[in-house]
Amino acid sequence: MPDERLMQYIRTNLSKGFSLKEIREGMLKYGYTDREIDRLFKTIAEEKLMHLEPLPESNRINGGFYFLILLGLASLSLAAAFPIVIFSGFGRLGEIVTLLITIVLGMVLGFAINWGIGLFNESKTLKTLTGIFAPLLAVSAIIAVFFGKSLIIKLALANGPNPIHETIGSSHSPVLLGLIFYIAANSFIVASLIKAKKEKHLLWYPLAGAAYTGLWILVTWLVKGFIMTVVLKPTV
Repeated sequence: MPDERLMQYIRTNLSKGFSLKEIREGMLKYGYTDREIDRLFKTIAEEKLMHLEPLPESNRINGGFYFLILLGLASLSLAAAFPIVIFSGFGRLGEIVTLLITIVLGMVLGFAINWGIGLFNESKTLKTLTGIFAPLLAVSAIIAVFFGKSLIIKLALANGPNPIHETIGSSHSPVLLGLIFYIAANSFIVASLIKAKKEKHLLWYPLAGAAYTGLWILVTWLVKGFIMTVVLKPTV
């Protein structure tokens, strides 16, 4: 049975002259879903407390359109990773600069995700899931490049002193750098959930931990295999 408190909220706003569309938009901002709102509107219509005006189309994103948005955000995340992997600095100062670039670009991506999804849908769940999956392409690139660097340096040093690190740059910590970017990319979404008092949506983030762990295992396995069989392929 619909929540009587919400029913009264709708009745009150209708009596004040607000349209169904305006009431819907207000309730969406507070985290109610289109399905819940549609059910409330239908109940009020059945009570014949008003002549129901045509309901506005639900503010939903169809699957194909959302896939295009996700693909665009993933591509943007990969573009954000390029400066990190290309301009990684040398020495201690270079590591600090790379870390700062990682945080800044991660937050820029996070803002783009939070703002971009908000243009089409105010669903907190959709924003959270987009924040979890959209940055993974960039995280893959960061892990692949810095894990590859660290592995090459490790193998080179195993054969004695080698200045290779002076050629390929500082290796940094691939797991830490990827994780920092990932966290920064979700900072705006987490902040918006806390601000809207929708902390329950933070329960989706164990999925982010699983995605990151699986990604780390897969990418490092592929990079290690590539380096051992192609880059360092023994010559006959």
